[in-house]
Amino acid sequence: MIRIPLDLSRHCIHTEIRRLYNRMLSSCLKSADQDGTAVSKLELLKEALETWNFPSLRAGYRTLAGGQDSTVTLVTDESGRPGLKIDDQFILPN
Repeated sequence: MIRIPLDLSRHCIHTEIRRLYNRMLSSCLKSADQDGTAVSKLELLKEALETWNFPSLRAGYRTLAGGQDSTVTLVTDESGRPGLKIDDQFILPN
């Protein structure tokens, strides 16, 4: 199971995932010596960016709009699909 903590204290989930993706992509391109974990995290971030409806997520879960003090983690479920853990609640965005 992959876990990527998200810091939503200053911006929304879409911005945070996009920032993490860009940062990790840059890191992977600079270093040819990447382990499988970095590549898996990059693929997870990319899948979330390409498939999730971020306006709907922000509307349905206030925490994801940013500025909240909650623990949010991007994770994979048992089948490898990306999901979110918000405090103790697990959701699978469409």
